[in-house]
Amino acid sequence: PGIRDSVASRGLGDVYKRQGLYAWACGLAEYNAQQFEAALATLLSIAEPTRFHRRLLAATHAQLGDLTSAGQHCRQVMTEVPAYRITDTVRTQPYQAPEHGTLLTEGLRLAGFPE
Repeated sequence: PGIRDSVASRGLGDVYKRQGLYAWACGLAEYNAQQFEAALATLLSIAEPTRFHRRLLAATHAQLGDLTSAGQHCRQVMTEVPAYRITDTVRTQPYQAPEHGTLLTEGLRLAGFPE
């Protein structure tokens, strides 16, 4: 099964889809699988991205080498939450596979987020 099938099998209903959580979960799974182009397409489908979506968008753009777009998303997040640090994400989003957390922090760092 593909990434979307795996996420869908977790029981995410219509409410999650409306709030962009389904796309965020799929995008995060694609990001962790290093399918950055697919992750970007998925994340860009979110109608009203929140700061959580924008952090992942920034990391994804950075992994694809688009530091301009990554920086734009980073600045939007930092305007909304000036105290945000990469360590906040590490602390609040524990990963079973440590390499996935490392990959995300690498993308956030490349995007310009403070440690």
